[in-house]
Parts: sequence; C-alpha cells; structure tokens
Amino acid sequence: MKMLSVVINKIEKMPNVRVKLKAFMPLIGLFLFIAISNHSNVQQMNVVETQAYLKNAVKKAYAASVRIWGFDVERNERTSAQFSGVVVSEKGIILTAAHTISPGRTYKIFFPDGREVIAKALGRIDLETAPGTPDAGMMQILDKGSFPFVEMGFSASLKVNEACISISYPERINLTLPTLRYGKIAEVKNEYGFIRSTCKMEPGDSGGPLFDQLGRLIGIHSAIDVNEEMNFEIPIDVYRKYWTALQEQKNYTTYPTQTDSFSKSSSDSFSKIWDLDVPIDRFASRLIKKNNNAFLLTSKLEGVDIEATGTVINYVENEVKKQFVVSKNSIVGDLPYLLVDDEKVLLEVVKRDNWLRGDQTFSKSIKLMNRPFIPSKHPVDRFIGGSSERRDGYKQVFTHDAVLTPSQCGSPIFGVDGEFLGINIARYSRAVSLGIPCAAIIELLK
Repeated sequence: MKMLSVVINKIEKMPNVRVKLKAFMPLIGLFLFIAISNHSNVQQMNVVETQAYLKNAVKKAYAASVRIWGFDVERNERTSAQFSGVVVSEKGIILTAAHTISPGRTYKIFFPDGREVIAKALGRIDLETAPGTPDAGMMQILDKGSFPFVEMGFSASLKVNEACISISYPERINLTLPTLRYGKIAEVKNEYGFIRSTCKMEPGDSGGPLFDQLGRLIGIHSAIDVNEEMNFEIPIDVYRKYWTALQEQKNYTTYPTQTDSFSKSSSDSFSKIWDLDVPIDRFASRLIKKNNNAFLLTSKLEGVDIEATGTVINYVENEVKKQFVVSKNSIVGDLPYLLVDDEKVLLEVVKRDNWLRGDQTFSKSIKLMNRPFIPSKHPVDRFIGGSSERRDGYKQVFTHDAVLTPSQCGSPIFGVDGEFLGINIARYSRAVSLGIPCAAIIELLK
C-alpha cells in the first residue's frame, strides 16, 4: 500500500493494545463507520435495532437512486457535469434539483444495477426574486418499460433529530455505485423553506434523495454552506404541491399558479425519533478505554515538527508478539516519536511503501514538505482542515463521511460492533474520507 509508514517500539513502554486484526469484508447495505468524534442528544433506540431498520430502508431506496449526466443523443456525447436523482414512479418520473436541469434537454440515467436509459427534463422552479429556491425539478424517462421506484413520504411530518439517509453520487470520487450517508434532521424547515440535515453533500450529490428511517423519500439535495452540518434539502412536499405543474416542460421563475392538494394520513407520523448519537457516544467511550490505541505521532519534515496520528497494533507471528505503529507515509518524516502519558516514546521506521508504476516497483528518495492550505471561495472547499495533500493512488480504500482533519490520518476506524476495520488515510473532500482496509494492513505487516 502507498503512503503507509510502519514503526516499531524499541523501548517497551507501549500499553497493551487489544485490537483484533480481522480481514475487511465488503458490506452490503448500510454500515456505520465511526472515527471517534463528538456526539450528543437523547437516546431513543439502541444501535443494533436502529441499524437493522436503516439497512431495510436502504434496501427499499437503493435501486431507484440514480446517477445522471447531460447527454446529446444525436452526437452521443456527454454535455454536463454529473448529478443525482431518484425515480418515484414505475413509469419513470425522476425528481432532482432545478439547478441541474434545463426543460426539454435530454439526459442519460444510470441505475445502480448497470441499466442505462435516456430521460428528458420537464419542469423546474427557480424563483427570479430568490434564486435557488425552491430548486425543484422533474424529469421523465423516455425508454419504455417499468423502473424501480421509491415511496414518497411527507416532509411536514419530520421531527428534529430524526434519522435520515442520503443515497447519491458525489462527482469527485466518480463511482458508478452511489454513496450512502447516515445523518439526522437538524431543522425541519429553515428560513428559506429547506430541510437542513447532517448528511454531508458536495458537487454531484445535487438532486439526490434524502430518505427517512423507513426508506421513504423526504427531500432532495440542493445546497450547502461552509459548516459541515449545513446541508439543505428541498422538502418532498414541494414536489407534491406542484406535481402537475412540474410535468410541463417549463422554467418557472415564479411559483406555479396550479397546485395539487394532498394530505398526510395519521399512519405517517412516528411515535419515536430514532437517534444514534448517544449509543455511539457511549460505545466510543468504552472503545477508547478498552483499546487505547491511537496516539499523537510527531516527526520532522524539512526541520519542522509535523503531527499525525498513529494506530498501535499488536501483531503475533509464530507466537512472537510485536507492536507496530501504522500511519500515513507522506506525513511521517524523520525522528518519529509518540507521546504516551506525556512521555516521548522513540520510534524507528522499519518500512515505507514503494510507489508503483504499472506492475513494476520503483524506489526513490523524495523530499516531503508542507504546502499551506488555501481554500477556494466555494463552500465545498472551505471545511476545517481542508483536503489531504495526498489523497489518491491507493490500491484499496473504503469511503466514509466522518469528520477528519489531515493530521488525524493514521487513526483507527471501528464498526459499531467494535470490529477494527482499518485506518484513516486521507480526507478526500468535504463529504468523503478514505480508509485503508484491515486486510491491506495485515499484508504490510507480513
């Protein structure tokens, strides 16, 4: 693996670390990754029970959550950036954000199962007096056939702290399968009429669906602000209200005069809010006390102290136990040491991964240095800490959306059952962090 540094303790002062090394297996459905962070609020449901409901919700919603490009059918070429959407009827009605489409233009739709179809943009509502609101758009699949679709919920019935799920296609990682994110409702309706959720977004997620804890569509991704908890969703009730008007190929700069009436049945309300914050917080606290295996790692780059995080791993081979620290190669320089109970534990670098070119391995000395983080003006690039300078070229990674600063690379990642899944290797973007799976770490140690 690239960018990993392995160091060995030589003075036998490390604590007993009880991380169980287990090969990382791909997970189907929703799995909640945590890089230990701050959580609060009132417990309403235990982790296992909530996760079971969320997995069922994903199963209902996944197949109809689609990736979209602008597409010229005559020239057979792509004409726009990637965005997201969701199919809400068997005949192929797609809901998305207004700012992603132009009425009458054609688009290519990619389903998670690999199916590709062509759709045409219908109506969009983007107010002239308040641009960006309510940002509602509709499309129609032109191919014949039946399509997977989701159940529409009611945004008026939402409650603060209610669990929610995002299934969409961030453009920067450019995957053919959607990214799943778990969060909660932070505001049911803000001053601009949007839902605010903690499911992080970035370019490509626009138009993607937000689901409730039962897999029902409650909103469509619209916009973000600098704060990572500022993610704004178009309420699904907006689409219900203007359903007929949106089926016309028209750009509405004022609210349509034609509206549709709808009512929410009593069965759509929830008797309890499912919130994982406190269960995860309690689990994280127990995990820290039990394993105590993440430490501040300091080294010299160009004569300057640079900080990273190191994960301590007990490795047993032929009944001989060794302790290693695994971290990110590009942020580990010379003379590394850990701080353990305010005491320096000196480390020796025993292996750095080579760079691969094609199938051949090359070794070369390189000079590592820091560059200042210069954020762009767009909110997507202005999150605290910014992206890692080195964030690509890895053989295997998995993604998660935990808040991660570049100096926290090298810290461990655990599942909700306490299983060690790997280490954080890069903050890729606003909504994506990368982890190196446990199996790759085992190979490195061998």
